[in-house]
Amino acid sequence: MKFSHSLFFVLALLFLNTVVAQDFAAVDTKIKNYPAIADVAVLVEKLKTDFVTPAEKARAAYTWITTNIAYDVAFSENMEKKPIIAFSYKTE
Repeated sequence: MKFSHSLFFVLALLFLNTVVAQDFAAVDTKIKNYPAIADVAVLVEKLKTDFVTPAEKARAAYTWITTNIAYDVAFSENMEKKPIIAFSYKTE
């Protein structure tokens, strides 16, 4: 009897997860079609006008970051070769 209740509970959770899950395909498509934006203030205003809910805005910001920002491997490799510069001071 316990097994059937547990199975029902797990299946109900899986069903609810698929019902509640949000589809962000439209948000992702819209963000990927944005022109190059260099100013963060311009990007924020565009996100505010194009998206309504906080979830859409968060997804839009996430998609923009993952689409437009890349790790600079060459720069990080050059940083490892440069000497570390230390600063010190006697008073604040």
